[in-house]
Amino acid sequence: MNKTRITRLARLVALREQQQRVREAEHAAAIRLVRIAEERQLGCSERCEALDLEHDESLAREVSPLDLELLGIARSRAAEDLREAEIEVSEATEQAEARRDDLLSAHRAHRSLEIYHERVVHVFLREVARTEQRELDDMATRACVRRRAQR
Repeated sequence: MNKTRITRLARLVALREQQQRVREAEHAAAIRLVRIAEERQLGCSERCEALDLEHDESLAREVSPLDLELLGIARSRAAEDLREAEIEVSEATEQAEARRDDLLSAHRAHRSLEIYHERVVHVFLREVARTEQRELDDMATRACVRRRAQR
């Protein structure tokens, strides 16, 4: 292994880490969209319940057929909004799961490359240490030979 290859690997590790952070941000945004959709769904559900309660109360007292029809129309619209909100929650949840899968994939890619980089660096450092030891041994051998030659 040479230093150039290790440097390239280090850059690639940094790039994968950056990609992982982007995926984390995308996943967080998708989770926020799910929460927003769930809040909308809850609001629609509460509005449907309130209209149902108002309709039941209207039946208990005398109200005009027009008022009942208007309540029915409002309840229909609220039910339609609720169905749309449920679809929105479902789609947002699917998107969040897709982003989570992307994030996990990016994390695995980054980690495996990071492990490989660590191994390469370790091998390189071991090779450098061996080379240094050989050079030191060679220098010691030459010094010993010179001392013997001087005697």
